[in-house]
Amino acid sequence: MSRSIAALMFVTAASLLPADPPDSGTAPADAPKRGLSPGTEPGSPSRRRAEFRLSIQRYEDDWPNSYAISGGSFTFAGLPLRDVIAQAFDTSPTRVDGPADVLDQRLTVAFEPGNVEMEVANGILRHVLCATFDLEFDHDSQVVDTWVLTIRDDARERLVRGRGPSGGMAIDREGRLTAKGMAMKELADWFAQMVNAPVLDETGVTGRYDLALTIDAAVEPAAALPAALSKQVGLELKQERREIDVVVVKKRGVD
Repeated sequence: MSRSIAALMFVTAASLLPADPPDSGTAPADAPKRGLSPGTEPGSPSRRRAEFRLSIQRYEDDWPNSYAISGGSFTFAGLPLRDVIAQAFDTSPTRVDGPADVLDQRLTVAFEPGNVEMEVANGILRHVLCATFDLEFDHDSQVVDTWVLTIRDDARERLVRGRGPSGGMAIDREGRLTAKGMAMKELADWFAQMVNAPVLDETGVTGRYDLALTIDAAVEPAAALPAALSKQVGLELKQERREIDVVVVKKRGVD
């Protein structure tokens, strides 16, 4: 049954819910494995009530998207449902496939993690999305045009280690792009949104890094970004046709 989301707030006991319920789908095969965090398994002597806050509202404003991040908490205004689903599966929005009228709904999403680990919170978020929007999730392997992110050997020592918490990525009107404390997979997911296609991280680089570069704002990102990454950072972004796992979204009961 579809529910109104004029204002939907949850304070939930994460440890009482399965991480991957049958009707809410599971994460892509190449995403990190999910499960309850240590100490929250049924029967664990250290099990405790895990709480977090999540609110979802319809976005009715004409203003462009905005976001605010503080530690593990975030608020996104004007976020497409496609992006919320991507968060729930720890994947890129470019790997979410389904009806445009469903996925393009714009929302305001606020999240406070409390004492819940992100993988557990994402499992509950999948429950919430299924119940609120009458959705079903599945997975499919599709051969699609992708971009592959690699790094030149001479560039590894030039990477700048992040010195603070992740601050996400931002780009201004002049094409100045900055990223703070981000893992390569997170960078790949941001690049995917810029080139509007999946980006696979094959750098083999671990850790979190700060990144600063300038792209030509007058040129399409799919052309400007690879050139800027190669010349200024030593990251290579090249197109390849690959088979990848995608999250398939449909309305419950609709074939």
